[in-house]
Amino acid sequence: MRPRPAAGSLVPTVLLTLVLPLTVTLAAVLVLLAPPAEAQGGSVRYVRGDAIARLDNVALKVVNGGRAVTWTTTVRDLGRRGLFEFVYYAGRDEKDSSTVLNLKVRRTGAGLATKIVIFQDGDGAQYPCDGVSARWDRRRSTVSATMPQRCFLGDPPDGGRFAVFSRDKVRGEFVGDNVAPASLSLRRG
Repeated sequence: MRPRPAAGSLVPTVLLTLVLPLTVTLAAVLVLLAPPAEAQGGSVRYVRGDAIARLDNVALKVVNGGRAVTWTTTVRDLGRRGLFEFVYYAGRDEKDSSTVLNLKVRRTGAGLATKIVIFQDGDGAQYPCDGVSARWDRRRSTVSATMPQRCFLGDPPDGGRFAVFSRDKVRGEFVGDNVAPASLSLRRG
C-alpha cells in the first residue's frame, strides 16, 4: 500500500495541476484578444493649383500600421490616366534616409498597375511583393495604395516620412506635381 501524502503537501500539487494551467490559458486568451497596436496616421495639405487638375495633389493621408501602410491622395480633378508615386522614406529625417521605397500606381487605357522600386544609397531596383493593392476613384477624386510592411527590405523601420508625386506625358512632355511636397513623419503602429 502506498502512503498518503500529508495534508499540507496537497496544496502545491493542486496549485501545479489546476492553477498553473488555468493561469497560462488565461494569459494566452488575453494576448489573442488584445487589440493590435494602434496605427499612427496623419495628413498634410499641399498647394492647390500648382499642376494640371488631373495630377494636382491637394492632400495626402497616411496610415502607418504595424502590418501595412496606406497612402491616399486627394487630387483636384482626377482624370482617367496618370502616374502617382507614393514615397516612404525610411528614418525620421533626410540624414537618416538611405533607403527610399517608391510605390508607383499607374492608370492607362489598359487598367491599373502597381510597382515597387526601392532605392538604397541612390541605386534603384524593382522589387516584387505580394499583397500590394491600389484604388483609383474618380468620383471621390482619390488614388490610394496599400502595401504590407513586409515589402520594405529587411525589418520595416520604426518610422518614416511619406509623400506623393504625380506625373504623366502630355503632348510628348512629362508634366505633373513633382515639386518636393511637404512630407508627413509617422511612427509605425
